[in-house]
Amino acid sequence: MSLPDKSPVNAAELFSAATRAAADILASSTGVDALEHLADTACRLVGARYAAIGVANADGTGLDEFVVSGMSDEAKLLLPNMPKGIGLLGFLINRQTPLRLDDISAHPSSVGFPPNHPPMKSFLGVPLCHGGVCLGSLYLTEKEGGFSEEDEILIDALRLQLCVGIRNLQMVRRQQALSHRLLTAQEEERKATAADLHDSLTQLVFAARAHLDSYCARTSTKSDPDLEIATKYLRDAGIECRNLIKRMRVLELEDMGFVAAIGQLIDEEQARAGWDTTNFSTNVQDDDLHPMLAVSIYRLVQEALNNVRKHAGATAVDVNVEQVTQNDRRSVTLIIIDNGSGFDVDAVHQSFEHIGLQNMRERTQLFGGSFRIESDSAAGTTIRIRLFPDAIPTSLGIS
Repeated sequence: MSLPDKSPVNAAELFSAATRAAADILASSTGVDALEHLADTACRLVGARYAAIGVANADGTGLDEFVVSGMSDEAKLLLPNMPKGIGLLGFLINRQTPLRLDDISAHPSSVGFPPNHPPMKSFLGVPLCHGGVCLGSLYLTEKEGGFSEEDEILIDALRLQLCVGIRNLQMVRRQQALSHRLLTAQEEERKATAADLHDSLTQLVFAARAHLDSYCARTSTKSDPDLEIATKYLRDAGIECRNLIKRMRVLELEDMGFVAAIGQLIDEEQARAGWDTTNFSTNVQDDDLHPMLAVSIYRLVQEALNNVRKHAGATAVDVNVEQVTQNDRRSVTLIIIDNGSGFDVDAVHQSFEHIGLQNMRERTQLFGGSFRIESDSAAGTTIRIRLFPDAIPTSLGIS
């Protein structure tokens, strides 16, 4: 199917829109933002006021995702929950050809709009199918004068990009689900290993020290330097076992709650490192975070403070955890600042030796987030992390 000669959109403009759409898909870290850009592109191409892309669920009975273009953030907040794919939206999921309407309400499948929904009349619905499978649908509404066959042709030219965008979102969702399952399994393995250490190695170390202390108390010989050194080593080994077990377990989160657990972690690291001052601020409440997100933030703070203690030579550390809502999407930002010696960020990024920072970066990516380090020998180091709670699959958690 080719564009009619009278089409107001020439081939060069359509090619440019398709190229931008492809670039958006490649640059998307969440999959959702690429669909938002594709919806915007579809609006511009046909002159519609609103557009939406619905992603069909696995069995084709409803929608898993609904991305809107043309509606303000304030207007979105006034609407109830995301459409589930009933009425006209559900009708289109099971359709193979586009649907044009002058008046949405006149269609037999129309069930009306929820409260606070903007008025919509003209409609163009385009099923997005590939290989006989319906991936979702594109919905366009409110074009002055109504939609035409030319509009169908223009959107059909973007069909491949739209299908790829949905496939990309589904791939990202599957990858996130797998990664979060692995993360959950990793935390469970940490708990099991910590329990084994507590029940075996730690008990042996303390038993050996108690036996040695008892021997020293019974003997009438002069103090033996070798025995004193051995006793010290056993004492230090016991302390290190306890610290290792504590780092591997996150019982504090379950017993104390998120805020108190992070505060205690900072206090313990301050005592070990001898920092002059520490500061912890947050607007998060204990019940605000999904358990998996709480564990990940705890691990990120733990790793960052461990690095500061070992490498920075700092005297002051600040930790801030804040919930932010922007463009109708909630995120959690984590900022760790120290006044230490700093380091060459580019050299660290290129090195395979800094496993801790690499683990932090990978953990951040599991939540579709961003990870940035700013460091200077005169100003210390700042780590800025942003995590998105909606990247957590709803069926997963940490027991």
